Amino acid sequence: RRYLQFDKNPYEITKVPFINTELIKIESGEIENLLPRTTSIGFNGKIIVLQDEDIFSSASAFISYSNNTNNIITLGETSGYMGGLGLTPFYFMLPQSKILFRIDPSVDFTKASKPEDVFNNVKIPVNYSLDDYYIRVTKNGNKWSEKFLYNHDPLFKKALEIK
Repeated sequence: RRYLQFDKNPYEITKVPFINTELIKIESGEIENLLPRTTSIGFNGKIIVLQDEDIFSSASAFISYSNNTNNIITLGETSGYMGGLGLTPFYFMLPQSKILFRIDPSVDFTKASKPEDVFNNVKIPVNYSLDDYYIRVTKNGNKWSEKFLYNHDPLFKKALEIK
């Protein structure tokens, strides 16, 4: 293993299987032990996280964490965005067209063995049909009501199937 030293913190140089270059692996080295509160109900079942295509930033980091645990099941749609580490993106403007775009200064390569692994993938993919998507974007009223979730939301319906 090779390490670099920045601001008294070691950064491991690592290789990603599908990229033919070295990258800096950032780890704080600090370990926190979280203990349950004395009032905890002691839940030890599965936690289901529903994800649609509109996640980014901290939600992306949470999905990455969730996908590397056994008690959290991620279900839904992949966002198409590369997961990062919760850092502020850099903004650029193309000189001729003036199109504004952003680049995240980091990519989360946790357990990535192929290029598509850096996207906000879910353990159980669920895709919206055209009809489901139409109902979702045109629905007036509460999209989080029991009636809507049970009758029209494919992610919620799939979550109910999980034992």
